[in-house]
Amino acid sequence: MKQQLVVKEENFNRMLADVHQRWERTAQTWVQMNEELEHKFEESQRFRQQEEAKNKEELQRLSEAILQLELQVSKKQEKKSFCGWIRKKMRFWKK
Repeated sequence: MKQQLVVKEENFNRMLADVHQRWERTAQTWVQMNEELEHKFEESQRFRQQEEAKNKEELQRLSEAILQLELQVSKKQEKKSFCGWIRKKMRFWKK
C-alpha cells in the first residue's frame, strides 16, 4: 500500500511538474506577444504622428497656394474693371 502511494505521489509530482512547465512556456509566450504588441502599437503611433505632420504641412502648403491664386484672380479682376472703367470714359469723351 505504501509503495502504491509513493508511485501515485511520484506520478502526481511529474504531472504537476509538466503542468508547471507548460504554464511557464505559456507565460513566456504571453510576455513576448505583449512586448511585440506594445512595440507595434508604439510604431503605429509614431507613424500616425508622422502622417499627421505631413498632412498638416501639405494642408498649409495648399492653403497658401489657394490664397495666392485667389490674390492673382482678384488682381486680374481689378485690372479688368479698371480697364473697363477707362474704356467707358474714353467712349464718353469721343462722343
